[in-house]
Amino acid sequence: ADAAIAAIENLLAQGARGFVFDLRMNPGGLMTELDALLDYLLPSGVMYYVVDEKGESTAVESDSVCLDLPMAVVVNADTFAAAEIFAAALQDYNWADIVGDRTTGKSRSQQTIELSDGSAIHLSTTCYLTPRQIDLTEQGGVIPDQEIALTETGDTQLTAALATVQWML
Repeated sequence: ADAAIAAIENLLAQGARGFVFDLRMNPGGLMTELDALLDYLLPSGVMYYVVDEKGESTAVESDSVCLDLPMAVVVNADTFAAAEIFAAALQDYNWADIVGDRTTGKSRSQQTIELSDGSAIHLSTTCYLTPRQIDLTEQGGVIPDQEIALTETGDTQLTAALATVQWML
């Protein structure tokens, strides 16, 4: 997240007036990284919820410092986990338009438990919900604001995201 925030600040210093985040083919990442980046971008409020194996929900919140500029996020069927929560949080706040294909819908984290015989089981132990408490696994992924398929003639998804940000300026 530090590198992403430094890149954003560098672009701001160069006069950037909007951002496109391309999360296609993004397998997710660490939730601590997600926390730092969403906190940097979003206004005060819930960034997402964590629901543990007992069904107890905890809100992960942002402070009031935020980046209030036009934004779009490009996603596809290979956008997973934390990358999906990133897109969904920005979408729930109407902070960015989501462009592309529906994401995978993996809003669970797993734990591997080794058994005494050397085998193991892999269990989903935690569920993440969007700020509006949507379970992306149950919903079948993030539904883009602009569902746009790639074509062989060009990157129509990125072109649409850029046009969206330019329109918001």
